[in-house]
Amino acid sequence: MESFKIVNHNTPFVDTPTFFSRYRLQKLRSLLLSGCRISSWGLLKSQTTALTTLRLTAYQLPPVPSLSQLFSILSSSPLLQDFAHFHHQGSYIARLDAPIIQVQLRYLEQLDLQGPFRLVFALLNRLELPNKMDALHLSLCWCSSIDLSQILGPYLGDRVRRRGGIPGGGIGLLAEHGNSIFSLRVGDTRIGDDPTNVVWFVRISAATTVELEDEEAGRLCFDLIAHIQRERVTRLQTNLPILRREELCVEMRNLTHLQLAKTDLPTWSTELVVRRPHASRELLPGLDHIVIAKPTF
Repeated sequence: MESFKIVNHNTPFVDTPTFFSRYRLQKLRSLLLSGCRISSWGLLKSQTTALTTLRLTAYQLPPVPSLSQLFSILSSSPLLQDFAHFHHQGSYIARLDAPIIQVQLRYLEQLDLQGPFRLVFALLNRLELPNKMDALHLSLCWCSSIDLSQILGPYLGDRVRRRGGIPGGGIGLLAEHGNSIFSLRVGDTRIGDDPTNVVWFVRISAATTVELEDEEAGRLCFDLIAHIQRERVTRLQTNLPILRREELCVEMRNLTHLQLAKTDLPTWSTELVVRRPHASRELLPGLDHIVIAKPTF
């Protein structure tokens, strides 16, 4: 057997180690467990040495595993290419007892993590990931403004820099916000290609613990994208008032395609007219295409 999947949406929950105590799956390459109780992580660990895909969904069920136990599983799975870990809010808040060790995942291509900000980054900071990965997906809850500006922003910028770009290509960037939700995407584009053709390699959604005022949320979103190398951006999709940031508009000299979401057209037009005659430097000099989605008046 090479693939084993349990997706359980009902009670009673399945205790998978009971099964693994009876069977040894030496060729197991793909393991997906959702809605399962894992009472013995040691028994599970013995099944993971050949895994290339591991996807775990944890519930608030005793015993709640610690990060140490999770790192033990990852350390015994050196061939992993696809790892996903989802859990409900509060599942691990009291179990951040992992030792200061690094887990090497040299072959990882896709990483998908969902949960409280503190836990997700406690895990990320212990993982040695390849510079070039096909997909990094983070779904974060219980975030503070400081978490996003001082931790998430620098982490995002570092991942993008380490990954590098493709020859003859640039970066596609999506940055949108509400009062408590922030959405970020970064992907590869090819200069001269269809500007809507972006291969996203980073997708992040983050929910703050409290709702923010529009202006504060906008500043925070600007802080997040400040860590992206702006001269590499060729496509931008945003609901940010970017004309209010002259430095950003000047540095995005290779931006050719701009998509604005939920933009107040009179405000945008006024800012554009007012700034142009007095601009000391060329703003968005490479821009040749604008799409306005869901405008307001």
